[in-house]
Amino acid sequence: MLNHEKLSSASLSNLEFLVRPAGFFRQKARTIRNFLRYLETSHGRSLSAMFSTPGEKLRRELLALKGLGPETADAILLYAGGKPFFVADAYSRRVLARHGLLEPTASYSEAQQVLHEHLPASAALFNEFHALLVEAGKRYCKREVPRCEACPLEPFLNHRHVARADPKGFAFAKPPAVSGVSGRVGPTLKRMEIYHH
Repeated sequence: MLNHEKLSSASLSNLEFLVRPAGFFRQKARTIRNFLRYLETSHGRSLSAMFSTPGEKLRRELLALKGLGPETADAILLYAGGKPFFVADAYSRRVLARHGLLEPTASYSEAQQVLHEHLPASAALFNEFHALLVEAGKRYCKREVPRCEACPLEPFLNHRHVARADPKGFAFAKPPAVSGVSGRVGPTLKRMEIYHH
């Protein structure tokens, strides 16, 4: 079913059935339909043509599609298009905030901006670093009860910026901020990158 012609000709109810296990199936089916129309009208059904569009322009086009937000647009750009747009999802923001690299309240765009400013613009690096942050977030940096002592990133955890509030979660001490972001982001991200390799 994963070709443009079959997906385009599928009924909305069939698309809903196919994406039902992913949750929010009605909304996702409509978003897929919107994306397929966009791909056909703007790029002649060609993903290659779509991904030859400059990154910022393509991101604006994707964000203009109803139902497609920044995280999905950036995931398409990074994982399918090989373009350096960091996916600053909830896992990434939580891990980075608990390490004092972001304000706990940092928005998606603020987190992405910090990462873009402090990491080389490399799709391969963004891809791997995002995957590692997601894995750390799922296994160790859990929302309710983090497992810091078992986490491979624990050596980089500045315990002055993170305090256990209760067994259900963390209370954050406010990190020293420059424009809403910790001033030690670059060096710490660099050490994490070196530590990983």
